Order: sequence, then structure tokens, then C-alpha cells
Amino acid sequence: MGAQAILKALEDDAKTDFEHYHVPQVAKQFLAGYVTVLFGSLASAGWHVAGWAALWSLLGGAALATVEKLWPTLPWAAFLKLIRQAQDDVQPPAPPAAPPHG
Repeated sequence: MGAQAILKALEDDAKTDFEHYHVPQVAKQFLAGYVTVLFGSLASAGWHVAGWAALWSLLGGAALATVEKLWPTLPWAAFLKLIRQAQDDVQPPAPPAAPPHG
């Protein structure tokens, strides 16, 4: 297996892992954050639900936290650019074709 194939496999693995783990991880963090804030809110109200409006208002903060988490902390664009640059270094572009003789 050549260097070009290794770099392509690395790029494909990185994309697959990101797509596989990112969304479920964000969903888990959303639920954990919302449940934590919900219990904190209920505890501060003496375990009495002040009303559905109070519970729905918690979704705003949870939604904001989720939006912030949607952007990955690893700079994927820079990571993939680095891999592609390495691929270009391993396999330089083909030389230009010779001009036609006329």
C-alpha cells in the first residue's frame, strides 16, 4: 500500500468517524444538559413545577448549547486540507502534455 492510498484511507476514516460520532454525541450532550438544568430548576422551585412555560423556557438555553456544539472542536477543514496537501506532495501533478506539432 502506497503513501497515497494510506493518506486516502486516513481521510476516509476521519470523515466516517466524524459523521458516525458527532451527531449522537451532540444528542447525548443535549439530553444531559437539559435534564441537568431541568432538575436544577425543579430543585430551586422546591420540586414544584411552576408551569409548562418555565419548562419550555429551559429549551432555549439547551438549544443554544446544542448549536454551539454543532460546530466541531477539531478544525476538520484544516485537518482535511493537511491530508490533501500531503496527498499532493506524494503524487505530484502530471506534467503538461507536449504541444502538438504542426
